[in-house]
Amino acid sequence: MTPLLLSFALPLCAPAPLPPGDTELTGGVFLERRATDAEYLLEVVDPDRLLSEFRRIAGLEPKAPRYPNRWEGGGINGHSLGHYLSAVSALCAVSRDPGEKAAAKAKVDYIVSELKACQDANADGYVMTVPKRIYGKVKSGDFTAGGFDINGWWVPNYTLHKVFAGLRDAYRLAGSADALEIERKLGDWYISVAGGLDDAKLQKLLRSEWGGLNETFAQLYEDTGERRFLDAAERLFDDRGIFGPLKRGEDRLDGKHANTQVPKIVGLALLYDLTGKPEYRKAVETFWDSVTGKRSFANGGHSDEEHFYCVEQSAEKLGPHNCETCNINNMHRLAKYVFSWKPDSKVMDYVERGLLNQLLANIGRKPGEFGYFLSQAPVAEKAFSTPEGAWWCCVGTGMENPMHYADHAYSVAGDVLYVNLFMPTRARACGWRVEQKTRFPEGEGTDISFEPEGPGAKPLRVKIRRPYWCAKMEIDGRAAEPGEDGYASFVLEPRGRRLIRVSLPMNWHAEELPFSCGSRVAFMYGPSVMAATTPPQKGRPDMAKRRWDDHLAAPAMTDEPGPVIAADSEAEAIEAFKALPHMPLWQVYEEHYSVYPRVMSKREWAAKRLQLAHEEAERRESTAMTVDEVMPGFQQSEVNHDFEGRGSEAGDFRDRKYRHALGPGGSFSYRLACEEGAELSVTYWSGDGRGRVFDIFADGELIATERMKALPGEGRFYEKKYAVPSAILRGKKSVEIRFSGRAGTEFVGGVFGVKILRRRR
Repeated sequence: MTPLLLSFALPLCAPAPLPPGDTELTGGVFLERRATDAEYLLEVVDPDRLLSEFRRIAGLEPKAPRYPNRWEGGGINGHSLGHYLSAVSALCAVSRDPGEKAAAKAKVDYIVSELKACQDANADGYVMTVPKRIYGKVKSGDFTAGGFDINGWWVPNYTLHKVFAGLRDAYRLAGSADALEIERKLGDWYISVAGGLDDAKLQKLLRSEWGGLNETFAQLYEDTGERRFLDAAERLFDDRGIFGPLKRGEDRLDGKHANTQVPKIVGLALLYDLTGKPEYRKAVETFWDSVTGKRSFANGGHSDEEHFYCVEQSAEKLGPHNCETCNINNMHRLAKYVFSWKPDSKVMDYVERGLLNQLLANIGRKPGEFGYFLSQAPVAEKAFSTPEGAWWCCVGTGMENPMHYADHAYSVAGDVLYVNLFMPTRARACGWRVEQKTRFPEGEGTDISFEPEGPGAKPLRVKIRRPYWCAKMEIDGRAAEPGEDGYASFVLEPRGRRLIRVSLPMNWHAEELPFSCGSRVAFMYGPSVMAATTPPQKGRPDMAKRRWDDHLAAPAMTDEPGPVIAADSEAEAIEAFKALPHMPLWQVYEEHYSVYPRVMSKREWAAKRLQLAHEEAERRESTAMTVDEVMPGFQQSEVNHDFEGRGSEAGDFRDRKYRHALGPGGSFSYRLACEEGAELSVTYWSGDGRGRVFDIFADGELIATERMKALPGEGRFYEKKYAVPSAILRGKKSVEIRFSGRAGTEFVGGVFGVKILRRRR
């Protein structure tokens, strides 16, 4: 019997995702990737190594050495333990395999017991990997805070958030009462540290990346009912620099570190739910509309070098470091709130886009292979982590997100069931059992069976999303016209099992890169971004087959120009793309790929062919001449080059980032790879002049004194080169370059770029 397609009034309650244990993945690529991740969590990762620094800080003997890399082996150790605890807690909640579930629960219980031992040893509620002196200075009010450090320690509050989140998930998803008690004591400890600071010092403290501590404190209030945690969530994390403009409906995100913002916006969304303050919702919706509406690539990812950028520059930003995976992991968590406030298929269109073309696309086929960035370069390569040597932030969220693939599959509001995503699943909702059988994203539809769980079942009101890419959706052979919310609706009476067949025909379509004037276009088949594939370059190592400890060491792109499509219409362009070797981006593994081919008319191609070849040759030469490069003001680039500074600040100017230092005592330095005979190249702004006198040192030896003078004419960026004596570089693999103030200095810099260039042969 065909269901009656109709519209109906929604209940007053907001739609919410089903609890994790109520939805089961039953097959397909989503389950395959989750199984691979579960193997990594249960068989590869050693919790004692992630707990090592927690024990040492607590004065306890570590049971194993910590993982030796720049993240876990350096100043951000501890964040991975939080991510790992969240991941195994989620596995415990979603797994239907008794052995797997028991193994995950054992991991959770062991970690919680170890954290309790550390907290008991600290005796003040503290349980972290950061020396207590860092927070002692914060409590006293005598502290420094930059974009990514507090008192010189790399993002301690970011790590603190991951620990809070891991404890939250151990309690909520794995049922650990001890985890909640540890979290409560840790929350009280932090309130004792920051609660006495005045507003000015709190705003100073919030300059340093702090994850989503407002969310975890608000959730601690939900879980304990203790009001002080909600008060702390609002006051201690009221980041006025980012929240203020958003509350006014203003997008001032250019130049901001992207994933610093997303988690705190998630927290603000929860605070709206708890307090009803309309300015919170305004800020969240402004952020959501900006990021999803104009700042995202076709695959749902966003950012370049981890930062938001001026969208008019989109065509210039296609490079190796686009689309940080953490960003999309957190945007999908934000989607839950946005959808609950106003159910709309566009929200789930975005979730589907990012799930397929970013989260699923950026995890490998072997345990422990996670991608940090997902390059959109002309010819790109995926760069996956090693199983035990990476521990990037995106390894952390990479461990977590496969356990949440099905989170948005269904939502419930009263007796209304939303079918949001198409994937093989079983679910329990509203007194009904629901099962989807589908080959999606390779198949063009889904079969959904509905069966009341007992004689007391009530009629089920069903809403099925019509995706943006589907021009003609059919339900049981009848055209299904969606309502204003983008969902087709019908009612099922509880009269036994019903099978509903949903047809979702897929078609090719093209999506221009925003502000590229049609010069860069992504091609899609249904929901899948399609990638043109190219063979590896002969005679060169294939970097796509390597695995990486340092994600910035991975090229993530080749020096090939990528395909050019000459066409005079969208239909012609699609046919030309289809003639190239191609596959869905989520299937690309070690292939070299292009998401945004260059597109131009046939006349343009004939006129520009030689010019483009010349430009490409110049670009290749520049790349070949560069031994190493630092991008001042970009967190990962600076951290990976051992940045140190005194009286130093980063900023934004003309859509570029810079670093300078203040006064005679100011300085900043980086360590760059080098080779004998190399020279130093520094990028400046031509308008900078008086008061900018500073020395430049290479491994402590003075190589130049720069006396900047404003250059005549229209402002421009320019490179200046400095000779580095061979005696300084001889036999060395790296060199420290330091910019230092001297008498009469007002500013050291600004410096917009630093390179070590090899000698021309």
